[in-house]
Amino acid sequence: MVTVAYTSALLIFPDGPRQLTMRVAGSMIVSIGGSPQPGDRVVDLFGHMIFPGLVNACDQLHLNAYPALAPSQTYSHAFEWYKKAQQHINGLDAAAGQNPISRLIAGGFWNLVSGVTFVAHLGKLPRATRRRNFPVDVLHRFGWVHSLYTGEDLAASYFSTPQDYPWLIRIAEGTGEVAADELHTLDKQGCLKDNTVVIHGVDLGPKEIAQMQKASASLIWCPSVNMHILGETRYHAELIQRMAIGSGPRLAGARSMLDEIRLAQMVAGLSAKQVVAMVTTQAAQILKVPAVGRLESGCQADFLVIKQTSADPFRDLVETKRAELRLVVSRGIPRIADHDLSYAFSASRTRCKQASIDGVPKLLLADHYRQLKNAKIALPGITLA
Repeated sequence: MVTVAYTSALLIFPDGPRQLTMRVAGSMIVSIGGSPQPGDRVVDLFGHMIFPGLVNACDQLHLNAYPALAPSQTYSHAFEWYKKAQQHINGLDAAAGQNPISRLIAGGFWNLVSGVTFVAHLGKLPRATRRRNFPVDVLHRFGWVHSLYTGEDLAASYFSTPQDYPWLIRIAEGTGEVAADELHTLDKQGCLKDNTVVIHGVDLGPKEIAQMQKASASLIWCPSVNMHILGETRYHAELIQRMAIGSGPRLAGARSMLDEIRLAQMVAGLSAKQVVAMVTTQAAQILKVPAVGRLESGCQADFLVIKQTSADPFRDLVETKRAELRLVVSRGIPRIADHDLSYAFSASRTRCKQASIDGVPKLLLADHYRQLKNAKIALPGITLA
């Protein structure tokens, strides 16, 4: 097994940057610090910073294959929008005849180009999502119910989910008393616990927030989707320590994860360091995946590389655009890189092909190039040579 030593870069930890060597073998980080060992292939990243790959705490990968459905109105509750969206999807599917796996792959790649390497996908998980050539790693150990409005048995779902797995559900994705009452329904059925992960929670009031705090439940905030469907989003500062950011799907108005964290920072007035934690360490903690979201020996080798442009690395990342990502590595495999970092592919014994992202020439892992070519799904800003 080849070992690649990434040297000379600043590694970004929750408490700040340190210039250390990071060695990767297979899909794992095998050491932080020290020097490259005999036989290591060296990738020198002087002048750059290495961050953990971003964690998208809520998405529906297949729905990223569709353009945003422009709402004809703003809705008081998202379930009204979902009914309209499903009719829209059925019409698109009948016209396009796309392969469901191709849509998942396109959705995974849509995340990857924004530096996301791990996704909580709310939907079916075919075997293809477990393969190393799938663009991103996907959460597999979890329970979930779409919402209170799909006829699913909440208690049966919750109590059949192991306590060390997260259990996810859309709650209070609207404005008004109906949305606010949803959390009480969850609590009455015994489903509001420390592994409960509420998605959206737009209309949670002080009483509901206190209930979540008492239960040590978590919240996933999807500001772009809220604004697209409901015309507003709300940040609940009291839950900041147990909050992650999810993009939601492109069909529902989601933008790239990098755009999402900028929007979250603007709406909530958070520091760059706080918002980065919500898509790395905090997201991994909420989803109960300790091997992602941080740079440590024994963790999965998921990371992104950007140039150092200021004394504040967290601000540099928040201000980064998709095309400015210099290198994205998922499970030890370089997936996207600038041309002058092509040696990252050769060091890991992988092949690449030419493409462009938002008009900037890039190199893609050859597997992803082939997957996207075969999928025949147009993703904005992504062009294959």
